[in-house]
Amino acid sequence: MLEIILLLSGGWVLLFVRLALGSVLIYYSWPRVRGLLPGLVGAKSANQKSSFSLDTLIALINFVGGTIIITGLSSQIVALILALQYLGIVIWKAAKERSPFSDWSHDLLLLSLSLIVMAFGSGLYSASFFL
Repeated sequence: MLEIILLLSGGWVLLFVRLALGSVLIYYSWPRVRGLLPGLVGAKSANQKSSFSLDTLIALINFVGGTIIITGLSSQIVALILALQYLGIVIWKAAKERSPFSDWSHDLLLLSLSLIVMAFGSGLYSASFFL
């Protein structure tokens, strides 16, 4: 029994956390990034404005951050940025909007996973371990 716990307590757990966090970030940000790509290229006419906004920035941070978290390169820095982002979202939804717990529990879980990566690093099974 102890061997199973020791096997899971090492790099495998951090690999799973990184894969879970990164894949969730990529999955939920990809539709927004895909929809923003035409607007980022430029406005098609003088009446159209560029669609770069806070939503664009958050979508790009989540998408690029998710890919960096999965690879494990500089994941602690990215996890810090994501933790600050999700801390702000959780505080905003919980305190300012007074949303029910079900509206911000997903953000709380992403904050928790970001804090784990930030505190413990990428682990043994990451690109940064081999560099």
